[in-house]
Amino acid sequence: MDVLVWFFLPAFLFQISVFFVFYYIFRAWSDGVYLSTFYYDVGEEYFLTRGGVIGKQQVQVPYEKIQDLEMNMDVVDRLFGLWTVSVDTAAENLSGAHIPGLSHSDAEELRQLILSRMPKKRGK
Repeated sequence: MDVLVWFFLPAFLFQISVFFVFYYIFRAWSDGVYLSTFYYDVGEEYFLTRGGVIGKQQVQVPYEKIQDLEMNMDVVDRLFGLWTVSVDTAAENLSGAHIPGLSHSDAEELRQLILSRMPKKRGK
């Protein structure tokens, strides 16, 4: 039994290694294509994002529909000092927009610009 394990273990480890190499090559390619096609615009009446690798997606969010506007970073972003600005709505049929890969100053500037375009809410 021990002989079979030691016989098949190197082949198994090689297959796993090849899988991860191809996975990371594909991820690098798809991230590069995504970033080269990504576009966002802070218009007068709405916020627009457009991008995608295989299927292109466009998200247009009117400022009066924005419920939450936040800056965040995940573990990988922390390594590179990158931030993501997320624009969320309460509508089921209107998904939020996410702008990844910004420096802290650019993310804060974009957040302030979107906040300045949002209508002022009055208290009751």
